[in-house]
Amino acid sequence: MILHKDGQFTLVTIPDLPGGFTQGDDELDAIHMAQDAIGNLLADQATYPPASTPEQLTVPADDRLVYVATDLAAFRRKYTHTVRRNITLPHT
Repeated sequence: MILHKDGQFTLVTIPDLPGGFTQGDDELDAIHMAQDAIGNLLADQATYPPASTPEQLTVPADDRLVYVATDLAAFRRKYTHTVRRNITLPHT
């Protein structure tokens, strides 16, 4: 992911995921927010896009390239669940 300091916030771009944008109050918060964004973007996916290499990315001079790990199995256990509902339908 790419970190960009913008005033009081740190903006995050996750280049390999469409919609992969988030922000945090500081760098540590931005990293946690990025891990959450990655989990949300990939939670229902069966396959994942390949990660770009640093040579494939253009990182502006004032920005930083940072690697993060996200445990998708733990994310799914924490944030997804199955709800069982019983309904009665009229018999016609």
